[in-house]
Amino acid sequence: MISLIFIIPGSSFSQSIGDNVISIDLQEAILKKQEIVLSRFVDKLEYIPLGITSESALSHIMYSPNVRVTDDYIIVSNYISGGNYQLLAFDRATGKFAHEIGRVGRGPEEYSRPLKNFYNRYDKKIYARGISNIKVYNQQGKFLESFVLPKVPWPSAVNGYSTLEIDAFLSEDVFSNFVNNETEVKNKSVFCSIRKVCQALTRTAAR
Repeated sequence: MISLIFIIPGSSFSQSIGDNVISIDLQEAILKKQEIVLSRFVDKLEYIPLGITSESALSHIMYSPNVRVTDDYIIVSNYISGGNYQLLAFDRATGKFAHEIGRVGRGPEEYSRPLKNFYNRYDKKIYARGISNIKVYNQQGKFLESFVLPKVPWPSAVNGYSTLEIDAFLSEDVFSNFVNNETEVKNKSVFCSIRKVCQALTRTAAR
């Protein structure tokens, strides 16, 4: 049986202060570690070693891993050099290196950096930043399209605006971005459709 040891600051180690604030005695919680069996949380555990070749050598994977698992592939955002990252696809069943997703560069079908949340599980496509737009690829690495993200007011920016980011995908076409820009949309999540609402959002935000 596989088990993991977690430090659990349970209710027995806490006490109330005021109406809603809870104080947790971390020292006592650390000294009273509790064992949690992994089978309580997962039905199946797989170990898939990735096939490392000269084309798929991984670096910094232990320090900043960014991995997405699809039905067919294990896709890794891999640091290469100069602040650049490439996307490598490994076979989901065997771990054998399959191919690179697109290519890093400045060309019309190349990307400069993958999104942190680069896999959209709804449309099953891969998203990366270009120089001034977002590039979209399928899981086989083929370039599909590009699109431009809308802008929102940003007082500290040179031109007064900043381009939205993609923090999370909510559907095939809709993404969200958390904005904190000291304007009327401060600390709000902005929802934007990739193909239909972006221009409308830009006009609304610019008022």
